[in-house]
Amino acid sequence: MPMRKTIPLCWWCRHFDTAAYENEYAYRCAAFPQRIPAEIINIEYDHRAPHPDDDGTQFEQAEMEALLARTQFHASTPEAIRMHLVDAQFLLEMGRMRGGIQPPLDDDS
Repeated sequence: MPMRKTIPLCWWCRHFDTAAYENEYAYRCAAFPQRIPAEIINIEYDHRAPHPDDDGTQFEQAEMEALLARTQFHASTPEAIRMHLVDAQFLLEMGRMRGGIQPPLDDDS
């Protein structure tokens, strides 16, 4: 059964280049200034874990005030933003447990 898709975790990240997204619909961030890899955007890679090309910068949740200012959340409430973030994180965890999202969970997880 295919994974249900959700919004990329990037939208909640403090490193996400909101200006590039708002002006060009481009997915860029501090870790990937040219272009966020498709496997992260397509939710096939959990960037809460290191990616081989991220130079040590992974997902870090932005402050709610910053999220509310983003175009993609302009009509959202803080509760809705948190709910969608929890949903995105849950789907990533389920995908990692099932082996469909990289990197796989460690045996110690």
